[in-house]
Amino acid sequence: MTRAWQIIQTADEYFEYAEISRNALFAINLIQLSRKGISVGEMKANLIAEVDKAIILLKELGEDFDGVMSGHVKHLYSVGLLQKELSLDEPKVLRNKILEAFEELKEFVEGKRNNVENASEILEIISSASRKVVHESLESLVFP
Repeated sequence: MTRAWQIIQTADEYFEYAEISRNALFAINLIQLSRKGISVGEMKANLIAEVDKAIILLKELGEDFDGVMSGHVKHLYSVGLLQKELSLDEPKVLRNKILEAFEELKEFVEGKRNNVENASEILEIISSASRKVVHESLESLVFP
C-alpha cells in the first residue's frame, strides 16, 4: 500500500466527524485548519463550530445543504491529512505543490463566493476544483 493510500485510509477513520457537515463550504475550513498545522484531535474539537458557521452562511445564501452529502469534503479532508504527512516525510517540491493547490482553491472559491448568489453553484465550483487538487496531488505522489 502506498503512503498516499495509507493517509487516505486514516482520513476515512476520522470521516465520521466530517459527516456532520452536509455542505461544501466546510471544506474551506478544513483546508485552513490543515494549513495552520492543527492536529486531527484539535480538528475534531473545532468541527461543530466550523460547521455551524458554514451552515449559517449557506442559509444566508438561500440554500440548505443539510441533506446533501458532499463527497469532495472527504477528498479535501484526505488531502489535508496527506499534506500534513508530506510536510514531514516527502520532498519539499511535492509539499509546495500541494500547498499551492490549496491556496489556488481557496482564492478561487472565495472570489466566486462574492459573485455567486446561488449556493448550489458554489457547491459545484468547490467539488470540481477539489477533485482536481486530489487527483493531481495523488498522481504526483504515486508517479513522481
